[in-house]
Amino acid sequence: MAPALKEGDVVVVNTMSYLFSSPQVGHIAVFKHPQKEGMLLIKRVKKEEHNRYWLQGDNTSESSDSRQFGWIKKGLIEGKVIHKTALLDMV
Repeated sequence: MAPALKEGDVVVVNTMSYLFSSPQVGHIAVFKHPQKEGMLLIKRVKKEEHNRYWLQGDNTSESSDSRQFGWIKKGLIEGKVIHKTALLDMV
């Protein structure tokens, strides 16, 4: 799968998306790194199981994701990416 996001892309995140609903497989989510305080990551939801989520990058050879730190609880998910654009498109 080609990466959905590339370095330099700008994203819009809806931080209200998951207040009353749950992340779905295929969504691109922003979440707090479970082991590094203050770090946010953007990954695709690959699996959902009992209110925990397996988040994995599209570029698996370069991605730090659930393969390293395991399942993510819903409380760590900050929002859903709802739009992306290349930084150059904004100039």
